[in-house]
Amino acid sequence: MKIKSLLLGSAAAMFAVSGASAADAIVAAEPEPVEYVRVCDAFGNGYFYIPGTETCLRISGYVWFQIGADSDVDTWSSNTTRARVNIDARSDTEWGELASRVRVQADWGSFGSTNDPSYNPFSQRVSNNGDGPARIDQAWLRLGGLFMGYSESYWANAYNTGASNWGSHTWGGMGYGYDQKHLMGYTYNSGTFFVAGSIEQPDGIRDSWNVDATGKIGGTFGGATVWLKVGYDANNPLGDGDSGTGVGAGLALDLGPGNFRLLGYYADGNTDYQASNGPSTPEWSALASYGMDLGSNLYGSIGGQWYSNFYCADIGPASCTGSNKGVNQGSGADGWAAEAALVWTPVTNFEIRAELFYIDVDKGPNWNAYDSTSGFLRFQRSF
Repeated sequence: MKIKSLLLGSAAAMFAVSGASAADAIVAAEPEPVEYVRVCDAFGNGYFYIPGTETCLRISGYVWFQIGADSDVDTWSSNTTRARVNIDARSDTEWGELASRVRVQADWGSFGSTNDPSYNPFSQRVSNNGDGPARIDQAWLRLGGLFMGYSESYWANAYNTGASNWGSHTWGGMGYGYDQKHLMGYTYNSGTFFVAGSIEQPDGIRDSWNVDATGKIGGTFGGATVWLKVGYDANNPLGDGDSGTGVGAGLALDLGPGNFRLLGYYADGNTDYQASNGPSTPEWSALASYGMDLGSNLYGSIGGQWYSNFYCADIGPASCTGSNKGVNQGSGADGWAAEAALVWTPVTNFEIRAELFYIDVDKGPNWNAYDSTSGFLRFQRSF
């Protein structure tokens, strides 16, 4: 019995030792090191390094819901919506900053719209409901001062020329010739002086080797920026197919709590490079606006614009009447416009914007007089 007990005890001890050894042999694998996303502060807020690269990426955009009205179509809309997503990539190279942007955008609701930031979203009827028609609204790349792709024309927004871009202080901007085109441009900016130029694809059907072109020169001196620009339109379908030229000059001036802008324009016919966002171009125009911080998270602006001798066009309300419809012929009609805007930002990245716009155009020898009042109330969340 003692021998039997001894054998059983020895066997149990051996199993226990074997089991402990087997358990000790199973070692959990060490977790692989994880490369957490690193903040990239070399190009501004919101950028992060793409893991494993030295390229910085930022995703930004906004969503808005807008209620608006327009006396031209005598109606209002309560379901106009826009969604925009920007994807920006940046990296440093021995030739300067390498950058690119892809912008995806959709506008939909009771009435359609265009890519123009001063578009009237109630000008064309489309489906009241349904999914948004997403599209690539912009796509461009840049190396140093060399810029190319599909984006705003250099007439409206030349890269790295600061306050010399855009129109008035409102989102609409009044009449300053906004357009988007395929283009290639270059900007040199010394910090005080800047010069920029571009070649751009003409609108309409291309049946020649013609190209549009722009040029701008200016400088910033303390709180003042001054500039002069010119645009050559090789073949504008709003005109009679002939070339046209636009000239613009401007002053942006910091005045205490606000900023004042004074812009002047001349065009020798219906061109893309002019002082209107509508279907016709004025021969002469002057625009003035002032915007300032009103406190309590409020920002306000007012502006006015004068137009002289609108050129006849072959589309829209700017068409000349009667038998005299030469599309690059002056109508003899003058006009003026006024705007006001108020923006409240109750919390970061959320704004409530109200804008009101009025335009009045006189009757010309072969032009019908017209006036229009439009406005909107917008709720926007940016990110």
